[in-house]
Amino acid sequence: MKKILATLVLGAFLMLGGASVAKAENDTPQNPPQESAKVCMKDATQKKNAALKTARTAYVAALEQAKTIQDKVARKVAREQARKDYKVAKKAIQTIFKTDRKACKQAPVPPPVQ
Repeated sequence: MKKILATLVLGAFLMLGGASVAKAENDTPQNPPQESAKVCMKDATQKKNAALKTARTAYVAALEQAKTIQDKVARKVAREQARKDYKVAKKAIQTIFKTDRKACKQAPVPPPVQ
């Protein structure tokens, strides 16, 4: 069950992985720096929210599966493992979001030379 949960969460990260970084690299010079940063942050936020939704869905599925276990001790262990996996997934999502957020920051533009 732990492998399935980890696979689902990591799959979501990989599918959404390079979206914000690729968007920041492909911005055309027509966009002012602030607009491209806004678009980049929007993409990073959407990626984070999608990953959180996937992690939450996997967590709820793991809890539902734990409810079907007859043995009390095994059920408790399954619930604790589901919570632990969800916590790890949330931490990983926040780390990825932090990295994406830093990638969206633009280097300071020097004033034009006159």
